[in-house]
Amino acid sequence: MLKYDYQYDIAAFVITVILIGIIKLRKSYRTRSTNIFVILLESILLASFFDAISCYTITYPNEVPLWLNYLVSLGYLFLYNECSVLFLLYIDSRAKIGKIRNLVDGMGVAITLFYAITIFLSPFTHWIAYFDESLEYRHGPLFLALYFFAFGTFLAEFVLFAVARKNFNRYQIYTSVALILSVGVSVIASMISPRLLIGHMFMALSMVFVYIAYENPAHYMYKETTCLNRRAFTEMIRRRKIDNWSFGFVEFTILDYDYIRHNHGIDVMDKATSMIAEFLSRTFKSNAYVLADDKYAILVFSKAGIEKAKQLVREFFVMPFEVGNDEFRMNVSFIEFEWVDLSLDVDEIESLVGYNMTHSDKEVIEIEEVYTIIEKKQRREQILHAIKNAIDNDGFEVYYQPICERESGKFHSAEALIRLIDPELGFINPEELITLAEESGYINKIGEMVFRKVCAFMRDCKVQELGISYIEVNLSPRQCMEPSLAAVFQSIMSIYNIEPGWINLEITETAQTSDNSYWRRNVESLRRLGVEFSIDDYGSGFASAEYLIRFPISIVKIDKSILWSAMKDEAAMVVLTNTIRMLKELGKKIVVEGVEDEDMIKVLDDNGVDYHQGYYYSKPLPPEDFLNFLREKTKKEEKE
Repeated sequence: MLKYDYQYDIAAFVITVILIGIIKLRKSYRTRSTNIFVILLESILLASFFDAISCYTITYPNEVPLWLNYLVSLGYLFLYNECSVLFLLYIDSRAKIGKIRNLVDGMGVAITLFYAITIFLSPFTHWIAYFDESLEYRHGPLFLALYFFAFGTFLAEFVLFAVARKNFNRYQIYTSVALILSVGVSVIASMISPRLLIGHMFMALSMVFVYIAYENPAHYMYKETTCLNRRAFTEMIRRRKIDNWSFGFVEFTILDYDYIRHNHGIDVMDKATSMIAEFLSRTFKSNAYVLADDKYAILVFSKAGIEKAKQLVREFFVMPFEVGNDEFRMNVSFIEFEWVDLSLDVDEIESLVGYNMTHSDKEVIEIEEVYTIIEKKQRREQILHAIKNAIDNDGFEVYYQPICERESGKFHSAEALIRLIDPELGFINPEELITLAEESGYINKIGEMVFRKVCAFMRDCKVQELGISYIEVNLSPRQCMEPSLAAVFQSIMSIYNIEPGWINLEITETAQTSDNSYWRRNVESLRRLGVEFSIDDYGSGFASAEYLIRFPISIVKIDKSILWSAMKDEAAMVVLTNTIRMLKELGKKIVVEGVEDEDMIKVLDDNGVDYHQGYYYSKPLPPEDFLNFLREKTKKEEKE
């Protein structure tokens, strides 16, 4: 009768064979962690095989050669204990803590060498296990050291989890901790009952859940296609950095994505992008990646490879796409990264990709330009941090630029302009500030803060007594789309006891070209309260004159670029004069921005412009300076 119960080893063997078969059939995306995982499975497979055989050879030592008995029993011991080392290396590869990679690798090598030397020299030294003169299988004086090192690796795995816990999702943490605990329990069970061979079965079952949590190929595939996704792209960069392999890549983006998605529907666009992904997979194999639904990357290894990849992609997009009854064409734009500087951090390279597809208008990005691009990206992140900090700590200031009424020669209104002076970055350009606030979604909070400050300023400083009838407050396109805008502004005006007629809201042309239903609803609600509206930067956007007729706009502000161009070019002067004439015939009041000298004033006066705004009169001023400016003007007028 056998001394050991080998049925658990048979179960482990079968489970592991099935799991290895699944990996081979599904062609998992090979990363360092995947390679370690496969080696770990193969070790479990061989260990369970050797363990099952050793159940017989140890029980009946006289029926097999001594060398075979040593081979299977010591081979099992080595493979079984090496599994804990391999799992440590696997967890380290998943933790992605570059600073301790060498330490963990060194620890793994040291423990592996200890296992190899002590175990395989045991026939001569009797350190770990041996067969005595009567061929009885016995443990040597260092056998307990195997348990010591096994528990040491388990402890190291827990430490790795604690340090890198943010790099794992909840399911991965639960799965891995369960594996560590289950293997630990199986080791303790083996110590208590050596005949109960349950360790491999515990590990094999745990590997199934680890595979689902970490190694499922779907994690690296774009939707239900065979093309690799952004996660695979990031892993590729990380692997090539470790191996110090140079590479470049071609990116392309679908320029018509939003248009096609809007006009043909989400389902049609999804099918079209899946067709693109399958084309890339067929053509470029594992060197193609889907970074987003409208953005793609192809790994290349030479300048000729770049041109070949672009040619193949262009040829694919020549033909129209046919999805059901829909037929349409797509246009693409390329960016080339000739060679990636491997000294860059993985996150820098990966984020550089997304940043360029959005912000760069160049087709070829050379190595020396990468650092400039990274500096721009870092600048962008610094400003976003400054914006968030200003929102949290009420760090925005509102400046006021007076607007002159030409008929009376008095300053009857002003425009509120946001300013941000960061402790580290200093003064941040308002255009840069507003652009990033729009992109990041912070603009709604900022707009509400500015409106509160303007209302508080009007209430506390009584600017009406200084001749200011109303203050113009800018609305961003994103604010116009906010359903609660009217209710929020009404509430703020009520809190500060502000008459709606004291406020004029400026809307840019781009706001009206987005979705008229939302912003029109807001305009109508606020107009009923008594708030007036104006069009800001007229002539700089894409809107036609149609909305001047359809929507209740009382004031139109002509962009400074039109005035400045008119002072230098006769054709531009024709545009300016005819724009002013058209607006006056529509019954609109006109403000022209960017007034800087007497010649500009004469041109505007000759054309009957109602209001002037610009540095000729005053630059934007902080609240107290603005009040002093008005007081000085009032005193001067009283003396005259």
